[in-house]
Amino acid sequence: MERLNSVVLCLATEKGLAVAKSLDRFMSNRTFTICTFREESLAECFQERILSEARRQGIRHVTLSEWRDSGEKILCEVNADAIICVGWRYLVPDEVAKLVNGNVIVAHDSLLPKLRGFSPLPTALICGEKQTGVTFLRASATVDAGAIYWQKSISIDDDDTIRDLIQKTIPLYIEGVEAALNGAFSDPFPQNEANATYSVWRGQDDYALDWSLSADCICRTIRALGSPYLGARTHLGGREVIVAKATVISDLPFAIRQPGKVWSLDEEGCPIVICGEGLLRIDNAIFADGQSLIPMNRLRVRFQ
Repeated sequence: MERLNSVVLCLATEKGLAVAKSLDRFMSNRTFTICTFREESLAECFQERILSEARRQGIRHVTLSEWRDSGEKILCEVNADAIICVGWRYLVPDEVAKLVNGNVIVAHDSLLPKLRGFSPLPTALICGEKQTGVTFLRASATVDAGAIYWQKSISIDDDDTIRDLIQKTIPLYIEGVEAALNGAFSDPFPQNEANATYSVWRGQDDYALDWSLSADCICRTIRALGSPYLGARTHLGGREVIVAKATVISDLPFAIRQPGKVWSLDEEGCPIVICGEGLLRIDNAIFADGQSLIPMNRLRVRFQ
C-alpha cells in the first residue's frame, strides 16, 4: 500500500480518541476528516472528546448522520485515498468503498481469524484466553473476514481487567494507523477460515452473572464488564447489585451445590458465594442506588 495523503477516519471509543490525539505528528502534507458518534450502553462516551481533538488540530469533522447522508460527497470533496475505522461498529456501504478503490481499513481488537464479530476483548477475557491483540484488515462483505494487513499480540494476565486490556491495545492502534498512513503495510494475506471463531454482540442481559458457572469464569466476567462497560450485575432481595471486584476461593465438597447462596462472611463482611464450581468472594459491590453491599450482616441470602 502506498502512502496515504487524504484519509477519512471513522473513530469511536477510547481507542479512537487515542488515534485522534496521535494525528498531530502525521499532519505533514496530509488531510484528515474525522467522523464519530455517541456510544450507547457505556459508562463513558468519547464522542465529545474526539470532536474536541479534531477542533484542536483543525481537522474537519462530520457527524454520523452527515456521513450516512453525504459520505460519497465528503470523499470526493477531500479526494480521499482510504477510510480507516477504529472502534467503529457500522458497515461502510459498497458505493462509498468504491470511491476509495476499496481501501477501507478496519482495526479489530482480536487476533483474527479468532473472535470475528462484536466485543472480542470482553469475550477473550471471559473465555480465559492468554493473549489477544489488534488486527488491521481490509473490509469485506463478510464480517471481519477480509485479508490481513498487519497484526500484533498482547498478553492477557491473570488479574487483567477490561480497562487493562484496552490500555494494552491502544499503542497497537496508534502503531497500526501510522503504518497505514506511511504505506508500511505489507501485501494483505487471506485469513485461514479453518481457524475462525466468532464473538456475538452483547446487550443489557449479558451483564447478568450466572452463578451456575465456575467461580473462575464468573470472576473473569466481572473483570471483563467493568468500566468502560456498565459492570457485572446480580440481584439480592429484589435489589440490583453491581459487582466490581471478586476473588476465587478454595472450594468445599458440598453434598448439594446451590449456586448463588452465601456460604459465609469474612471478617470484613464480604460474602463468599457458592458457584457451580468453586467459591467466589465479593470484594467490592454496590446496589444500583449507590449503597455499598459490604459489609453484609446477613448470611442466609442468595444472589440471583
